[in-house]
Amino acid sequence: MKRGISPLVATFLLIAFTLVVAGILAGWATNLAQQQRALAEECQNAHFLIKSASYNTTSSRLALVVDNWGSLDLNLSVTIIYKDGSTQSTDFYIPAQQVRSTVIDGVQSNIDEVTMRSKRCNMVYDSISSDYIKIVS
Repeated sequence: MKRGISPLVATFLLIAFTLVVAGILAGWATNLAQQQRALAEECQNAHFLIKSASYNTTSSRLALVVDNWGSLDLNLSVTIIYKDGSTQSTDFYIPAQQVRSTVIDGVQSNIDEVTMRSKRCNMVYDSISSDYIKIVS
């Protein structure tokens, strides 16, 4: 005749297992919350603005002037959204307290909007619609 473990031992093992898993999850959740809080505090110092944009129809180049008026160096993702729904993306680095320009080659003329978003601080972004992009030839 085979015998299993007693109900008292089974209950003890189940409670012990639950406490171990709860301890691991609590440690993970605490670490995650601390990381998110540190990132939120860091991102409070991230501020930038697209000052101007111009599109050259002859060279198919888009020129952007960006002002990083915050105290955090930024790696930005630049996305050009076209009127047909397609997109073109590139990256742009701008140090804190700097005004910098960038030129993007091979841009189509049917621009709808240009969006720049911080790679680290996802909620820090700016955009400019085609109505405010100067067209030059």
